[in-house]
Amino acid sequence: MSKLYKIQLIPQGSFFFGNENTFGDNNQNYFVRSNYFPQQTSLLGMLRYELLKSSPEVFKNNKITDKVGAINLIGAQSFVNEKKRGDFGIIKNIYPVFIEDYKHGINWFVKPNDESQLNNKDVLIPNTLKKNANHFLLENYDPKIGFTPLLARKVQNPKKDEKKDNNFMKFDFEQDENGIRTKKSGPFITCEQVGIRKSIGKYRADKEESADNKKGFYKQVTFKLDDNYCFSFFAELNDTILDTQKERYIQLGGEKSTFKMDIVEIDTTDISNSIENTYYITAKAPEIYKKVILLSDAFLNLNQIEKSCFHISNTVSFRCISTTVKETSDYVNMSKSKGSSLYKSKNINLISKGSVFFFDAKTENETILEIFKNECFQQIGYNHIQIIKPEK
Repeated sequence: MSKLYKIQLIPQGSFFFGNENTFGDNNQNYFVRSNYFPQQTSLLGMLRYELLKSSPEVFKNNKITDKVGAINLIGAQSFVNEKKRGDFGIIKNIYPVFIEDYKHGINWFVKPNDESQLNNKDVLIPNTLKKNANHFLLENYDPKIGFTPLLARKVQNPKKDEKKDNNFMKFDFEQDENGIRTKKSGPFITCEQVGIRKSIGKYRADKEESADNKKGFYKQVTFKLDDNYCFSFFAELNDTILDTQKERYIQLGGEKSTFKMDIVEIDTTDISNSIENTYYITAKAPEIYKKVILLSDAFLNLNQIEKSCFHISNTVSFRCISTTVKETSDYVNMSKSKGSSLYKSKNINLISKGSVFFFDAKTENETILEIFKNECFQQIGYNHIQIIKPEK
């Protein structure tokens, strides 16, 4: 019988979650900005490594000593974009990452795009999807204002609490001119670093500066989380080798940022119900359409997207690092092809969490679930949705 664990990652300082804009040799940029959330494949890789470290019979001195045992524990390879579920050993599923206020026990999720427009006083502007002839429009939408990335918490009594002003907040931490935190300030504190990465010995006053050196100037934006906030996600394991009492510190992200890792075993006999109760948010129902909210980033092709009547969506780049237990021996250098070194997958675009799709009200839930179904991605926390019925 599988066990469900909640894994909390508490940043010990600033962190940087990479994307396609990097300082690397093949993609040099002057300005790089961290993503807000870690990629699900990074969480999977971190969890596989922690399982190895918890098993001295297969992993010693930071090396795999028993490859057969390691494959049974964490699977033969990291995530690969295929049409079937992967084999990650005792890791059955991991679920989408979210923000948790661990002091007050409040979970925060990305608010649906159609509910994320604020006026200049940070008050939500209600939007309703309307159809005019063959065209769809959002009533009250102002393109000059646009949508603001927001986080929403799940309320216990929707009819009573849905209009309360403390049910949402912005992503970014904000202060007024007096240094006082604003009412809708979020948990992400921006940290900016400006500097230079010039190679020693490549520049002399009597010679022209090399082209590589001219790319040495940079500006990097990382984040911190405000006090009492952390990243959390759930993992379903087919074994109980994780010691929930052990103090753990892990490294995650492009700058190998340090996080304190706390593990809590969830006492439940119905994992599906526990996941639904955690992730399903309180959202406004449309008047005449079924509304589908992405609770995670999702891998969708154009044909899948076009089956909806209307959608409000954004994209996020996705690329992961591939390794195999049998072949990978060099965990430092990056290769352009599979072999003994780390290998980067092709870049693809995912539809980002918080995106909203509208379907005809007569569309069966099973049909919608089939449209978003992708066992490979769903297994590691992508393509998770919530369906909301129309009010009428």
